[in-house]
Amino acid sequence: MLEGIRMRLKGVRKFSPAVKRFLKIPESVRFTPSDVSNLELMEDAYRILWRKRHVYALEIWKCGEEQYFVSSDRREGLEELLLRLSAVYPSPRMKISHVPLPEKECFVSAGFLRLEGTPYTLRSLSDFSHDPLLHAVTAAPEGTVIQFLFRPERIVAERPLVESPVYRLRIAVAVFSDDWRRAASSCDAVLRSFAVFSSPSSELVPVVPKIMDPGIILRNMLERRFVFPLRDSFRVTAEELAAIAHFPGDSSDTRHRRQAPADSP
Repeated sequence: MLEGIRMRLKGVRKFSPAVKRFLKIPESVRFTPSDVSNLELMEDAYRILWRKRHVYALEIWKCGEEQYFVSSDRREGLEELLLRLSAVYPSPRMKISHVPLPEKECFVSAGFLRLEGTPYTLRSLSDFSHDPLLHAVTAAPEGTVIQFLFRPERIVAERPLVESPVYRLRIAVAVFSDDWRRAASSCDAVLRSFAVFSSPSSELVPVVPKIMDPGIILRNMLERRFVFPLRDSFRVTAEELAAIAHFPGDSSDTRHRRQAPADSP
């Protein structure tokens, strides 16, 4: 009993494959990029998607091999997102696929990130000499899921020289493991790795709820739903979203990016 209490206090619960019968997991596309990427087009992609008003999800699954998944709440949203991603990652391979949930019972720890500080001041791609997302992905062990769930907000942020579209973003992480302590420590480590995007004015803070069952977080991740949008998500600009929500690219220098797009939303 004491072991079970310790596990709960660390934000861990048991996972059974049977839970899939009770979930409404939307259709997703497994997206396999080529070896070449052009991350500088990511901001333009999100400026265009902002006009479409869909809910989108990008997911990184580290299960045997690193797998990437794309989904949306509407088929037209999924098609539009795949079109924009294909410009960033030329000649990708795409197929309808189920996400690779564990086939046996194990433990799962799940959490999300909260923004503290001044909105719209997270670091963007122009602040890095490499793909910053590699920092988080490298920290993720086998059995990790990193999800970026985002939707356009009907506002823009005033930035120098340009208005920037605003999105609501949820960054959630789940780690499956045969060892509940490893699941808890790994989930916390992956969430903390996103501190690379923090700035002197704003900080991404890990949240692994002790009262909210981690199974609820996992369910919301798998069903790709915003359930507590004011609690487990925050607003970002298209530039901030581009830095965070993408698939890991090469490590080429990103600081040559133009500072202002040719057109505003």
